[in-house]
Amino acid sequence: MGSDWRTAIEKTVRDQPQLQQKTVSVEWIDAKIDQLPKCSSPRATLPNSSRPAGRITVALRCESSRWVGSIQIVVLARRPFLVSSRPLAAGTVVSEDDLTMSEADWLTVPEDVTEDATIVVGKTLLKGLTSGMPITLNSLRQTSVIRSGERVRVEVIGQGFSITGEAVAVESGAIDEQIKVRMTNGQILNARVARRGVVELKRD
Repeated sequence: MGSDWRTAIEKTVRDQPQLQQKTVSVEWIDAKIDQLPKCSSPRATLPNSSRPAGRITVALRCESSRWVGSIQIVVLARRPFLVSSRPLAAGTVVSEDDLTMSEADWLTVPEDVTEDATIVVGKTLLKGLTSGMPITLNSLRQTSVIRSGERVRVEVIGQGFSITGEAVAVESGAIDEQIKVRMTNGQILNARVARRGVVELKRD
C-alpha cells in the first residue's frame, strides 16, 4: 500500500522547481509509510520553502476516501556549483581557468553559489580564495574598465547632436557605473562608463 504513496511523494519532490538540475533522493524515515491507506489517486504537498531539502513534513491527501494525513521524509539534494581551481588573490579578474565544478549537499553551501561560468568570468574577486572554495556572487564585483587618474574620452550626447572631448577619471568604474571625471576646464561631472576608456554624458 505504501508504494503508491512513495511514488506520489517522490514525484512531488522531483517536480519542485528549486530541485531542478540537482541530484535528488528521498529517505523514508517514517515507518508508517507502509501503513498508509490504499488510494487510487494519492496527493502529496510539500511546505513552501526556498530550499525544500533536509527533514520535511509532507501533507498527504486521498480524494477518493477523503483521508488526510502527513509523514516525515528526508530529501537529499546535491547541487553543482563553481569553485576555485587554485588559490586566487583578492583583486583577481576571474578567468575560465580559475574555475572548476564541484557538488555538495545543497543545505551545506551558501545560497549565492552558481554553476553559471558566464556570470563569474570577467568579474573581480573581493577576497582571496583557497583552492576548492565556492565562488559566491557576493565575493565578486564588476571589473573596472577605467582607473582613477586615467585619461578618458568623453562622449556628450544630446538630442540631435554628439560631440567628444577629453577628461581625467577621478574614480575607477565598471561598465554602466557612474563615475566623476574632471574636464579640461577643471569642472567635475558625473558620467556613465560606456566601455574601456570612454564615458558618456547625456544632455537634454
